[in-house]
Amino acid sequence: MFVPGNNPAMMQDAFIYGPDSIMLDLEDSVTMAEKDAARLLVYNALKTIDYGNTEMVVRVNPLNTPYGKKDVEAVVKAGVHVIRMPKTETADEIHELEEEIVKVETELGCVGRTQIMAAIESTLGVINA
Repeated sequence: MFVPGNNPAMMQDAFIYGPDSIMLDLEDSVTMAEKDAARLLVYNALKTIDYGNTEMVVRVNPLNTPYGKKDVEAVVKAGVHVIRMPKTETADEIHELEEEIVKVETELGCVGRTQIMAAIESTLGVINA
């Protein structure tokens, strides 16, 4: 189930439908003006809402934007299960995300907890895959 990260009501109620996975979105469904607020909302949702056994995924902004690294830090600290990379085109992008995740997990003492899901959304991504 895909849920915009700037909609607290949808994040609060998403689990009632019994999805296997909920993906909170910080990327395309959130306007530029709401990126920082959405990150805080997603962080708080992950920390305070009991989603039960539902797999929790967050689609972050690309790391080459002003929001990407902040997104990764916040959601890893909140205990997300999987980070979904948008528009992945190269292996280097995956390695860069992994480094950011490990940096935060090392600080928390939980290295290896957060998984990565790379979304291939372009011809270049398909060719490089």
